[in-house]
Amino acid sequence: MLRPKHLFLSLDVPAKFYLGLADWSIGGQVYLQNILVEGNDTPWASTVADLLVDRETDEFVGMAFAIDDQEYWQSMKDIAKRLDPKVVRYNDIATPESRRIYTGHVGTLPRFEITWSSARSLECEAAQLCCGQWFWWYAKEGSWGVSPPIIALGITDIDEILDAHNLKFPTHTDFPQLAVKAV
Repeated sequence: MLRPKHLFLSLDVPAKFYLGLADWSIGGQVYLQNILVEGNDTPWASTVADLLVDRETDEFVGMAFAIDDQEYWQSMKDIAKRLDPKVVRYNDIATPESRRIYTGHVGTLPRFEITWSSARSLECEAAQLCCGQWFWWYAKEGSWGVSPPIIALGITDIDEILDAHNLKFPTHTDFPQLAVKAV
């Protein structure tokens, strides 16, 4: 059986990128940039993600997380400001352009967006991906007072997502290599 491709994208400045095979398992340990990290759910109420797609190329270029609970809107906006703006954006859905990405989606909830490639025609595609497909990675030592608290986004089944949504992965990213060690 083929192992799925793994994606790890650090969110701190400067963002770094890893796409390939990792010996990661749910019970194993992961080091990113030689820092022991732990996978977990998002730091706010929503635990599902949708795909961000470049409709001009049908490339899977990112993920969008709706922030369901208004209690988290300001804190997630503040966290987004602490992370690399090349990959993280807090979309408050306040302008027609910011809403255009989510045409056809119910409601006007703000989104925490993470992208690893630019898009000419960015749109959201409903996927509602749950745990097992992506994880937030936190430094095991420290707390929310550590800057930044979120180390990286990880997706454990890129191949399945691409097949299920008939998408391609970008052939190029402008990010340096993220060091990933899974044991």
